[in-house]
Amino acid sequence: MMNLPLVSLRQGLRRSSLRSTGERSPEGALLCRAVQVALALYLIPVLVLVLLMGGVGMCVVGTARLFATAPGATMCLNEAPQDRA
Repeated sequence: MMNLPLVSLRQGLRRSSLRSTGERSPEGALLCRAVQVALALYLIPVLVLVLLMGGVGMCVVGTARLFATAPGATMCLNEAPQDRA
């Protein structure tokens, strides 16, 4: 009959129960932090770029709308310009 040491069995059970409760090893926590930093360094400039492009787009649309509603600019695109001379 083979006797297993109870100490190692208890330690194995304790380690598996710690992992199941969500406790991480220091290496895993460091890896998670590195992934978060890499995503932040990538996504923050992308967010700034998207906001800038949206702002430029709104300025272009606003300017075009301003010129479209200017006095004397009521001519439609499908109408031919008339000579007023």
